[in-house]
Amino acid sequence: MRLSHIEFRVPFTCIFIDNLFVFLETFSGTLSLSSPTFYRPSGGSYLSYYYQAVQTRTYIGGTYTLRSTSSTGLDTYGCLYSTSFDPTYPYKNLVTCDDDGGGNLQFLISRYLSSGQTYVLVVTTSSPHAIGSYSIIASGPGSVSMLAISPSGKEINI
Repeated sequence: MRLSHIEFRVPFTCIFIDNLFVFLETFSGTLSLSSPTFYRPSGGSYLSYYYQAVQTRTYIGGTYTLRSTSSTGLDTYGCLYSTSFDPTYPYKNLVTCDDDGGGNLQFLISRYLSSGQTYVLVVTTSSPHAIGSYSIIASGPGSVSMLAISPSGKEINI
């Protein structure tokens, strides 16, 4: 296996593994007492969770991995939505969710993402009202743009 590391002057890193480029991009955020809340999928009907919605867009179709990390010990939970996210209807447009697939209480979502399609990654927690910092590492065959978005009204449309 041949491994090379290339850094660009844009906010992503590209690794060359076995004649394939793998793009790595990182997004960092914080869930705080002022973050919006919602009733997350599989979270219980009366338990609210802080969340951050992250607009995610790919420019090359392929299988991408979205993995969380936390240096503050935050037990993350991630949900991926297609097109839009409505915190009052957490199952609408839901593609998948993961809790601890990344090990160490971190989520890992690996899915085929279509070229030019916009998704919303909702970063939340396994326990209600938990707060702390986190990072998302996106990897795949092309670059991924990630931008924090805030709810405007009920539904976040992209």
